[in-house]
Amino acid sequence: MKVNEVMVEEVKLCGPNDTLNRAAQIMWENDCGSVLVVDDESRAIGILTDRDICMAAYTRGATLGAVSVSSVMSRELFACRPSDDLATAQRVMREHRVRRLPVTDVEAKLAGIVSLIDIARAMGINHSGVGKAKVADTLVAICTPYGSASNPPAAESQGPAARGDGRRRAARRSKVPSEEPGG
Repeated sequence: MKVNEVMVEEVKLCGPNDTLNRAAQIMWENDCGSVLVVDDESRAIGILTDRDICMAAYTRGATLGAVSVSSVMSRELFACRPSDDLATAQRVMREHRVRRLPVTDVEAKLAGIVSLIDIARAMGINHSGVGKAKVADTLVAICTPYGSASNPPAAESQGPAARGDGRRRAARRSKVPSEEPGG
């Protein structure tokens, strides 16, 4: 099964100059926990979660209307292509511990978003126990705390907790899969 078969094409977006108040309004009105941040050419440049907004409100002591999305959003995004297999998307999610991936075309323009929930629903309906087990493995990899015996931090990146910022971050790095098959 391919990413384009399960991805959401109608992605909720905001701009880097929008306020956190506007981003929270978008999330509230659309019953979603994140918004992608795009530039003027519809390229994903960041992601903002409801947790990011809550933590900014707590730590900054400013109203949401006084804080820009660009000052809080995560700039590191991982992405996948519409033609990628769901297994490829899950591998990226597991490796980078993210629940959502922007789906971009070859020009890095936004085509949609795929979440672990989208993949789980598809596997639950269309696949055997093997597909369901893979989704469970991905969920465990994403949700296991950094530094635990079952999910040690990678050597090159000690993870958010080791950086001392106290925040878990979602889809954060601007990495687009290679043009090679399956990646």
